Amino acid sequence: MIDKLTYEFVLVGEDSEYVLEPLYKYLTLHGYSAYELDFGISNLNSFLIKRDPKKKLIFVSSAHPILSLDWAQTYLPVFYEKYKSYIGTLELLKSLNPYITCYVPHDLSSPLNEDHLKENIYLNLFDLYCNPLPYTCEYHGYANIIDVGWIKYQKNSKNQSDLKFNKRCLFISMIEHLRWKYGNEGVLSYFLPLLTEETSVKFPKWHGIDKLEKLFAENSPAKIIPAEENSIDVISNHDCIIVNGTSSIIKEAQLMSKPVIVLGSHEGFASYEHHLAALRNYKNITIFDYRSPNAIPYNFTKNNTNSSSERNLSPFNFELFINEINRIIKRK
Repeated sequence: MIDKLTYEFVLVGEDSEYVLEPLYKYLTLHGYSAYELDFGISNLNSFLIKRDPKKKLIFVSSAHPILSLDWAQTYLPVFYEKYKSYIGTLELLKSLNPYITCYVPHDLSSPLNEDHLKENIYLNLFDLYCNPLPYTCEYHGYANIIDVGWIKYQKNSKNQSDLKFNKRCLFISMIEHLRWKYGNEGVLSYFLPLLTEETSVKFPKWHGIDKLEKLFAENSPAKIIPAEENSIDVISNHDCIIVNGTSSIIKEAQLMSKPVIVLGSHEGFASYEHHLAALRNYKNITIFDYRSPNAIPYNFTKNNTNSSSERNLSPFNFELFINEINRIIKRK
């Protein structure tokens, strides 16, 4: 096993794209030195003060490899304004000079955004890529890969007795775009036709999201699920999932045999047609025209659950992860 006196872990990401909390809990429970560097609530100095410089560093990231403040200033100005303390993965690899580097994706639909950002080209910077869906991996040849399961899915996920939710759950994404365009009150108005007593709402864990949760809770009958709640637990305890963009939630829900309704609109896209084009690779989804916000009829959901060829999610195998790190250490 990994020598706990020689090595320590740092787990890196930001807000909803930091998905490594289950790994942090596992590591600390088993006596490993581990630190969370979630740039949504922390900064690099907070880690540097706590770390033991005598120990060799095992670096684990779930952040976009390409994302940096310089890049965001051009392509994601909203991110740039809100995350001034953010330091990109590539910059951290250079400054921290870790002994071992690992990548754990935060997105099932496009783990390395290969359609747009082509982040798979950075995989050779990592000693290990933790593949969540082994039967879909396209990155062989870029990195050392283990089929380790989905980080958001654990064997002890909560069931219906733990989480009493509703029939439908609306997962809201593209929240920075919507807040920038409409403001918090406008976001509420935009989704208000969907906010019934039988609908739950789940926001992403993002900067200042508590204000929106409070606003929705005070001005609609919908049940607001804390942003910190694990998406897998939330999906498993609802009959139907509603999303407003293209996100990992679609893939997660499909792999859990849940019907998915996508709110088709131009929000976050150049046009309604561009949104439809972005959905072309998703099978068995129902698109509801939301260009003019309106309520979804209860008989609207079609029989669009998984085809028999779909495979289910596997929980993250922490023991396999540790064993592979140990194997890499011995090989160095």
